[in-house]
Amino acid sequence: MRERTVEIGFEARLAREAKASATTLMRNRIRAALALTLAAASVFLAVSYVDREFSANPLAALGRTANQVGAVQRAVAVSYSGQADFAGLDDDVVASGGGLPPGMVRRGRLLNAFGGAIHVGPAADGGFLVTFAGIPGWACPRLATMDAGDSMARVAVTSEAQAASSESGPLALRPAARACGRAGGGADITWIFR
Repeated sequence: MRERTVEIGFEARLAREAKASATTLMRNRIRAALALTLAAASVFLAVSYVDREFSANPLAALGRTANQVGAVQRAVAVSYSGQADFAGLDDDVVASGGGLPPGMVRRGRLLNAFGGAIHVGPAADGGFLVTFAGIPGWACPRLATMDAGDSMARVAVTSEAQAASSESGPLALRPAARACGRAGGGADITWIFR
């Protein structure tokens, strides 16, 4: 009988330990799930913060503007491939032609990353021109000295300070900086493409 009591006591003890183990295991799983949830939420918040800061970063706008110049150039090239000239080219043709990055066309108007207008049209020498208006003074020299590819003929900058134009290719830094000036109201940069 004593053996039977010891056996029942031992089985009861094993059952209690198993129940305690299951409870501990469940608690540990809940803690792990909470820790993973908090970690995921932290990563999400960090990525959201970095994304918001990056998009609000002025240097990001500078990079987007440089990409927009190339996007407009490609859109015109696609729209006018096989054409003898750029007759009829204007803002509406480019805006409605598609292929531009999101946010460039708002309410039917072409806008650059700094919020200024983009104008497109035929150039006097048979090519086409792309003008970005309202470029801040700090960004203007960087964009005016940018090489926009083999088909770029020249660049012109006009602002409240003065105007400058290259003979071919991008502007040199000194004339670009002078023409851009402090550009409180923003400068206009015109790229002329062949």
